[in-house]
Amino acid sequence: MIQFGIWKKLLYVWVISVGLILEFTGQSIAQIRTRTQPPYPTAANSVSWIANVPYVSGGGAEQQLDLYVPTNLKGEALVVYVHGGGWQHGDKAGDSLNPNNLQWLWQGYAMASINYRLVQTALWPAQIEDCKAAIRWLRAHAADYGYDPSRIAVVGESAGGHLVAMLVRQAASMFTMSARI
Repeated sequence: MIQFGIWKKLLYVWVISVGLILEFTGQSIAQIRTRTQPPYPTAANSVSWIANVPYVSGGGAEQQLDLYVPTNLKGEALVVYVHGGGWQHGDKAGDSLNPNNLQWLWQGYAMASINYRLVQTALWPAQIEDCKAAIRWLRAHAADYGYDPSRIAVVGESAGGHLVAMLVRQAASMFTMSARI
C-alpha cells in the first residue's frame, strides 16, 4: 500500500510541473483574462470607478457598492449587477477567474455592482432588503454621479439572478412595472 506521504509528494511535483509549463509557454490565467477582447469600447472614452460606497449607514463591507460611470457621457442609463454565490460567498468585484460583467460600460452605460449580506451574517430576507436599499440609494444619488434615475436596469447571475427576479416581482406586485423599489 502506498503511503499518504508519497501521494503528497507526487501532487507537489505535479503542481510545480504545471506551473513551470505555464510560465515557459507564456500562458497564465491572469495574462489570458486581462486581454481586452472584442467588442471593444465604442461609446465611453473613459470610466470613473468609485469603489466601496456604503448604501446604508454603518453597514460594513457587505452593504457597499462600486460605481463605474462614463466620464464623457451624462444622463445615461444605469445597469446594476448583483453577484451570485449561493448567498454564501461572492463579492461585487468578482474574482480573477470570473470578473463581473462590465461590458455595458463599453456601450456607454453607467454600472453599479452591489454587495449584500450573506447568509453567514444575516438570514433571508436580508439579501433582498439590501438589494432594495442599494437601488434606493442609487436613485437618490443619481444626480451626484450623472446617470438617469428613471432608467435603471438590474441583472445578476445565480443567486444574484434570483435576487433580481425577486426585485422585479416585488416591484410588479406592489406598483406598476415602472415603479420605484
